Amino acid sequence: MKLGGDFDLDQLMQTAFGGGWEGIENAGKTAALANQEESRKLREEARRQAAIIAKAFSGKAGRAALQLLVDKTLLRSQSLEERNAKTADQCAILASRREGQRDVVFMILDMLRVHKGEDPQHGGVDT
Repeated sequence: MKLGGDFDLDQLMQTAFGGGWEGIENAGKTAALANQEESRKLREEARRQAAIIAKAFSGKAGRAALQLLVDKTLLRSQSLEERNAKTADQCAILASRREGQRDVVFMILDMLRVHKGEDPQHGGVDT
């Protein structure tokens, strides 16, 4: 279809969408299929990574290492440095550091859940 001058809308659509008007009409289906494929790949990668973590933390030594991480991050009380923080900036920095340490342990726990076929609980794993 020609519109004013040499502008060919059908050619533009073919170039932009590869299927002319059909490309636009089916864009939702095409996007949905691409999304499903990307989600499948992300789930496969999450399961692959979860298997690595599960292997690393299996056995007596692995369970002991995981317990040590939990004890040193999730279950530990405030450090002297945290208790003695005098400014809001000091408190924020120390809280951020502690939160980052905890997030790593939560990510490991979530990956172990994924490996068992359960849903992650802390949002640290793409499944």
